[in-house]
Amino acid sequence: MPETTRNPAAQTAVAARSHAKHSPKPLFDSEGGQTPVGPRLALALIWVVIIPWFHYYLPPVNGRLKFNPYGMVFLTAQSCHIMCVYNIVLLIAAVFHLDGLAKFVSRHFRGLAFTLGMFIGIGYYALVHWSPLVRARAAEVPHFDTIMHLMHGLPPLIALADVYVHSRAGHKLLFRSHVYHCVGYAVFYLAWSVYCVQRNDGVWPYPFQNDFTHIAQHIAFNSFVFVALAGILRGGVALCDRVFTQVKHAQE
Repeated sequence: MPETTRNPAAQTAVAARSHAKHSPKPLFDSEGGQTPVGPRLALALIWVVIIPWFHYYLPPVNGRLKFNPYGMVFLTAQSCHIMCVYNIVLLIAAVFHLDGLAKFVSRHFRGLAFTLGMFIGIGYYALVHWSPLVRARAAEVPHFDTIMHLMHGLPPLIALADVYVHSRAGHKLLFRSHVYHCVGYAVFYLAWSVYCVQRNDGVWPYPFQNDFTHIAQHIAFNSFVFVALAGILRGGVALCDRVFTQVKHAQE
């Protein structure tokens, strides 16, 4: 007679393992991981459209910038490339079932990708789009506004879609885990901007920055940016929780 039929404890252990094996994986159990191939492919393909526009079809907004390697003086350029790489890497992880890669990218870059995507959209329309210099460039360059809308209007939508896809997969977005990456990147970009200003004879990347007449205005603006990034990330966490709650209720 098999030992499991003689030992009730062994029978219980076998039954528990079988139940755990066939039970659905609990939702919201990790900070990141693989996501469905279809949505990830769609998000990655959008960036394949945006990035070439940025490099080959858009004349510089600020013609006084002598130093502007690959457009990387601008936050938009850096953010778009970060989000592009983020989505493509997660697509590769989904296609080839690279769970370790998916978890690493999600845990370290998901919050940054969301925050930057939302910030460049909100920041552009609040601070840049209506600038007289930008309106003058829009009048000179064909399809200028269409291209700018693609570059600044789509990233927030992609960021929101990414939150939805991850939340549907049960992945957390923890504020404390990602705020350090967001603040760290903001410090880097601030230092990079100061360096670029020195290389461009005192010209700042964005028109409104050149309207500042005192260093205190730059300090106040950059302090606001740090607070705004943290606030956007906090909003992403709340949105992620809300989507997860709706998914959980739908499955009950």
